[in-house]
Amino acid sequence: MKKTLKVGIVGCGWFGNYHLDNLLKMEGVEVAALAASNPERLAQTARKVPGAATFTSGAQMLREAQLDAAVLCVTPARHEGLEVLAAQRGIHLYVEKPIGLCMQEVEDTLRAIESAGIIAAAGYQGRYSPAMQEARQFLQGRKIGLVRGEWVGNMPGTPWWRVKDASGGQIVEQCTHIFDILRYLVGEMQAVSCQGLTGLLTGVENYSVEDCSSTTIRFENGAVGNILTACYLDTGKAPGHIGFSIYAQDAQVECEWGKEIRLISGDTTKILRLDGQDHARAMSAFLQAVRQQDPSLVLSSYTDAAKTLKATLGANQIMQTQTL
Repeated sequence: MKKTLKVGIVGCGWFGNYHLDNLLKMEGVEVAALAASNPERLAQTARKVPGAATFTSGAQMLREAQLDAAVLCVTPARHEGLEVLAAQRGIHLYVEKPIGLCMQEVEDTLRAIESAGIIAAAGYQGRYSPAMQEARQFLQGRKIGLVRGEWVGNMPGTPWWRVKDASGGQIVEQCTHIFDILRYLVGEMQAVSCQGLTGLLTGVENYSVEDCSSTTIRFENGAVGNILTACYLDTGKAPGHIGFSIYAQDAQVECEWGKEIRLISGDTTKILRLDGQDHARAMSAFLQAVRQQDPSLVLSSYTDAAKTLKATLGANQIMQTQTL
């Protein structure tokens, strides 16, 4: 088992730095390389890791740096074959969600990953929460009928987020967490219908995502659900809601995203607090999987993340024909 893993990070924005801060706290990890196209962000981030090599492109880093693993924190439309290049070089991957905007490109990546035999994880950190694991166990064997998910809030300030060709829109980029965790807790799903609305927000530059959407889901086990998105709220006046509800015959699971999960059965309600450490847990599990060459330690593989992407892209495609 390799004692120290050399890790590189592609993308030095907020999320790249978030992962970097977690990696710097972990034993047996050397952040050996950083890559970003923005020279100011690259220089600023490199100050945290004086010994790391720096590169102006992720492709250059993957070709030239000697790495065991790479963390890809690029925007959804800018993966640009980085995963395939890493696989060809035998570099294990942790890819932030969403893993792309094109299923054909993701399927090409899957073939490269499988051919190379690397471990590839995706950033659906909610699966690693002890509370979410307990909720999953709580639901085992129960008959689920109705499911509801929501990511209802305001417009993120990141300029590329509001451009649908760059982000994929709210379903693909943000609410993907709700789609993924419901797949994990309830089962595989199909997007059977989706409608969207535009025109509520005005005066926002380069704004091409939907204001809100409603996706109706049928799960393979027969359960039905609805997932709502919105990014038009003034959250200083209308706070919105992020979370989900799962209704079984004899129990209920309620989640306030980032805060708590409630397991309800009869007169008993068990409250499980969410501690905000799931990103670190997900990264730690990935690195342990690399050390032990044990992909079973990864709860959200790239292969599984492709199924979540397929569901969200499917909802988007249907919505395009039904948006008001």
